[in-house]
Order: sequence, then C-alpha cells, then structure tokens
Amino acid sequence: KDAEARRPPLIAAQSEAVGRLVALTGKPATDVLAMIATAPAGQDSFAPPAAVPSILLTQRPDVRAAQARLIAADQDIAAAAAARFPRLSITGALGLLALAAGDLLDGDALTASLGAGIAGPLIDFGRTGAELQRNEAIAREAFARYRGTVFRALGETESNLAALSATRARSTALAAQERVDADAL
Repeated sequence: KDAEARRPPLIAAQSEAVGRLVALTGKPATDVLAMIATAPAGQDSFAPPAAVPSILLTQRPDVRAAQARLIAADQDIAAAAAARFPRLSITGALGLLALAAGDLLDGDALTASLGAGIAGPLIDFGRTGAELQRNEAIAREAFARYRGTVFRALGETESNLAALSATRARSTALAAQERVDADAL
C-alpha cells in the first residue's frame, strides 16, 4: 500500500515533465510521448540521441524569434553599408504618339526614351558611418541575446529530459516495490 500511495505523485510529476517538454520543444504531446515510449525502461535508460535537444531548439518560439532578430540586424548592417555607395538607376519608356487615330500605326508614331541616373551621399557629415556603427552594435546585441536564448533553451530542455528520466526511474522502482509488496501480502 505504501508503494501505491507514492505512485500518484510520481505520475503527476511525469505528466508535468511531459508538459514542460511539450512547451520547450514545440512538439505535440503525442510526439513527446512517442519519444518517451520508445526509450527502454529502467534507471538512466532514457537517453535521447545527442542531436535531439539541438534539433528541438529550432522549434522553440523564443529561439525562432531571437534568430529572426539576428537575421534582421544583419540585413540592417548590409543596408547601411550599401547606403555608402552610389546608386545607379536606368529608366526607359516606350510609347506611341500621334495626333490622329489613323497615325498610330505609322512608324513615326513610335517614341522611346532612355535615361540613367546616379545618386549617392556626397556630404552626409558621417551620418552613414554612424548608422552603420549603430546597426553593428544592434547586431552584436542581437547575437548576444540569441546566444543567451539558445543556451537557456538548451539548459531547460536538458534539465527537463533529466527530470523525466529520473521520474521514470523512480516510477519503475515503485512499480517493482508494488509487486514485492503484493507478493508479500
């Protein structure tokens, strides 16, 4: 009876650990439970492949958001760097010009124009360079946040996988104790 009494809190703890894994991985509960079910029972037996936590990280919303911020910061740097150089534009137009409707099919009615332009910063008093430095600082901050988010997510995932493994081992031990108690009874 003692083993029976200790079992429900373990089942609740295991359910809580599965819930945390679902939240951490972004995978459906059925996938997490399938991964757990394929692991052999026994102490220290639940050891997912080494690549699983890093693969699971890519599905976490916080990691995806940090990654998107880092990509955006890198693109801002590229845009600021491109603003330092002149821009060349080429435009063209093709049309028909006639004073009477019957003259539209005449070869003289065809008109065309082609133009080119160049624009660039002549005197910006260091604004473009400052913008580039600002974007580089934002990118460094975004990288630091991304790195922190990844490490935190990896730690949480590893911690929850270990907690789940410990709960399974304890549940297995209690099930064995329950059988011993039943035999003794």
